Amino acid sequence: MPPFNPPGLATATLADFTDSALIISGFDTRDARGVTWVLADALSRQGLLPEPARFCWAVAEREAKVSTAMDFGVALPHARLPGLPRLCFALGRSDLPIAWGPAATPIQLAFLFAVPEHEACGYLSLVSAVARVSRQSRLLTNLRSASTADEVLDLLGSVPVKAW
Repeated sequence: MPPFNPPGLATATLADFTDSALIISGFDTRDARGVTWVLADALSRQGLLPEPARFCWAVAEREAKVSTAMDFGVALPHARLPGLPRLCFALGRSDLPIAWGPAATPIQLAFLFAVPEHEACGYLSLVSAVARVSRQSRLLTNLRSASTADEVLDLLGSVPVKAW
């Protein structure tokens, strides 16, 4: 994983919180829990998620309370746990819509955020940046259609994350 911009840097972008190895496309699963497991596995393989089963359980518990699926085809599943090394996310992309949450909201992008216990402000800054993406239809289209993880990472590099 490339060097991480420490929290608070004015030049941070969404790309600073992920890596091309954490951008997963074309997975076989067609439901929220399956997508969560695929993305959590990617985070775990990069050393960013010490207990993937515990994390997935916490994400599922949080999603059961209120779905994170948005009308613009993006879900923002997350869990905040002690012992996570840093704030980061994995991004899942699907060509076909996935029914997310109890309302079966169709999504094609899932940002799975691993949030250290004391990173609430940083997490809110990331969510705010993703919300800005939702207002940029061209960027959303490009994120869905990029042919490689490196292209997705370049696109994410154009989205600033405001300092917290």
